[in-house]
Amino acid sequence: MKKIIAIFVTSALLSVSAFAKKPKPESERNIWVDCGIGAMLFKDTAWAAVTSNITWDLGTTATFSHMSSENNCQGQTADAARFMLQNYALVEENLIYGEGEHLSALLDIVECDKTSRSEMSQLLKSSLKTNLSGDYEAQTLMQNSVYLHGKLINAVNTKFASSCSAS
Repeated sequence: MKKIIAIFVTSALLSVSAFAKKPKPESERNIWVDCGIGAMLFKDTAWAAVTSNITWDLGTTATFSHMSSENNCQGQTADAARFMLQNYALVEENLIYGEGEHLSALLDIVECDKTSRSEMSQLLKSSLKTNLSGDYEAQTLMQNSVYLHGKLINAVNTKFASSCSAS
């Protein structure tokens, strides 16, 4: 009986918090923070939202959630995150070689024009090298994907704002 009450109270709180959260602009979204179970439980604590999403379901509700946080979990930022997670090893390999169809597809998702692709690829490759020199092997696929996705979206919204788009 206590479990039923706890489930009911949790469901009610999650429903209220899901409706109370105002959608962020596309340029400020992070799929692992703003989507899925983590976003519903920890709307004001980014590290807890990411940890929750990774712990409970390896991030699947974050990358595929449309019901729990639908206004935040659509658009190019979310599409890039899904693509990155589903194709991480191939994107990583393409970055190492400096080109490839998966890297090209990722840059297509964020609508990088042809003139910025080489520089964007170099920036992402540099970010990958930094991650590889750290505790890369101890990190999960999700953690490595979150890291590289963050670097991509940050670059799209800053250095490459005039040549790429995350809307």
